Amino acid sequence: MTRLTRITVWVVSIVLVSSFAFGDDLPNPLDTQYDGISLWGHISSDAQQIRRVMGVAICAYIPSGMGLSRSSERIILQNVTARETLDRMVQEWPDFTWFEGPGNIVVVMPADLVDDPDFFLNQPMPATLYEGKAVSVARSFEQHIPRVIHPESGLRNISMGPGLRIRNDRKNYQRHINELDLALHVDEGTLLEHMNAVFAEIGDHLAWRIFGEQLTLLDNDIVGYMVTSDLARAREAARPLKSDDLEVIRLYEQAVETAPYPSLRRLIALELADYHRTRQPLGSESLQIAERIYLDVQESGDFQLEAQLEEIPLHLAEVYRRGADYDRARELLESLMVLDATDRHIERRAQHAAGRLLALEREVRGDEEGVAYVEQAYAGNPLMERQLAGYAAGMERRRQTQLAAAALRDDITAYILDIRTEWIRLTQDMDPEKVRALHELCFGEQARQWVYATHRGEMTEPYLTEAEWAAMEPEVAAFVHDYGPEGMLLAQELIVEAHNEEYDRESTVSPIFYSPPIPQQ
Repeated sequence: MTRLTRITVWVVSIVLVSSFAFGDDLPNPLDTQYDGISLWGHISSDAQQIRRVMGVAICAYIPSGMGLSRSSERIILQNVTARETLDRMVQEWPDFTWFEGPGNIVVVMPADLVDDPDFFLNQPMPATLYEGKAVSVARSFEQHIPRVIHPESGLRNISMGPGLRIRNDRKNYQRHINELDLALHVDEGTLLEHMNAVFAEIGDHLAWRIFGEQLTLLDNDIVGYMVTSDLARAREAARPLKSDDLEVIRLYEQAVETAPYPSLRRLIALELADYHRTRQPLGSESLQIAERIYLDVQESGDFQLEAQLEEIPLHLAEVYRRGADYDRARELLESLMVLDATDRHIERRAQHAAGRLLALEREVRGDEEGVAYVEQAYAGNPLMERQLAGYAAGMERRRQTQLAAAALRDDITAYILDIRTEWIRLTQDMDPEKVRALHELCFGEQARQWVYATHRGEMTEPYLTEAEWAAMEPEVAAFVHDYGPEGMLLAQELIVEAHNEEYDRESTVSPIFYSPPIPQQ
């Protein structure tokens, strides 16, 4: 075998999974058609793109100096399968080939190494019993990897790569691999077959990559697959509608049927259950579908969905509540109210359960009676005491806000009454023509538009010029100053500011424009 200065290998194992109820085989992801994909111009990037977008398990061996950027522009393929995309990729790179390898993986490598007995992935391996901690078994493969970058240093560690994430829970795989005990017998075969069998046992879509001298374990980027799918786009398009969208549900169900990995399938099913659970209008069929999915996924115990599994009981309780099955909802929420200082996720879930139980009793019994019942039934429970304290604090804030709003309305009402009183006093002996002119100046449409435009920040010029002020009689000028557009806006701003300072809150009160009646002569 020719010594290489750089080696890159990706392997991802495929295990076809169940149908909607997690029972029947899924179609081969190589034959699933996708809207489109771009080939980036570097074969390692192209292989990674196919793996992420199309969910295909790829082992890519890229020697140094091969498969670098080509001169042609980026290739965009539409309405293609992964098989067709791989065919097009190797057309661009005639030195490479691809084939379906052992364990349902796709292998991409230089064509002249496929049958090379000296190629390290082709080296024969005896029948082996792999037993012990998964992380130790994984490290045992390092001895077979050519140490071509730093021959003087040993293979030191397995690191968790950046693709290793399901949503934002990055520690599940690390904890799983550290804790999992293996006892797996693999028959005589090649190194590739042995590694694929072991990593398939560790995780159904666990990938491994050899880069130089370091073995890295990778997840097959569930999030990347979902973000680039039709499902994500349909969901985002339907969300603003807040309506019963049967087309979105159909796309969810189709995505569940075609997802290439068990964990991805379950994750999409959970998204479908959440969609049904929050659906408007809500029907009994949606609740039944949501409940069945939650229970099926919960029963699977999929460690890769650990964060989601912790939330499923809360979702089930919500399903029961929305279906008016209050006894089941109450029983489930009570079972979750367990303090566990060693696990912050369980602690947080318990706090959420207490909050939802309080909300349930308020819904069933009414606010006051519900709170009184909870205080008595769960006396001494620290989780519920915290919820009750938060509820009481929230109610006090609401009361203070209502008081502030009432006081604000009262003060503005009193100011408007002042306008009316002063207007009647000023105009009772005034010539009718002057009254109408003054009314138009202070309370006409132009004055109204100026007040609202100034409040919105769209007007910065004063309502009257210095010359207009100078032309007024002193008593009239005083009234316009205090109760005209500028005075009306300023007075209300001062009233609102005083209440903001008193209750330490921000107000979004829009100004009130008052137009007093013209006195009848």
